[in-house]
Amino acid sequence: MGATSIHVQAVKPGSEIHNFREKELDYVRPELSHLNESWVGDSISHRLE
Repeated sequence: MGATSIHVQAVKPGSEIHNFREKELDYVRPELSHLNESWVGDSISHRLE
């Protein structure tokens, strides 16, 4: 059986910006975007303060 390892990296505050999907994407249908639901909790950058 081969050796396994876990690689853990610290969270980068800027990485959650990707999740807001502010960049216009060619596969997103803007006429349906208003129907999307979202929930935002406490931000990573706020927790690191």
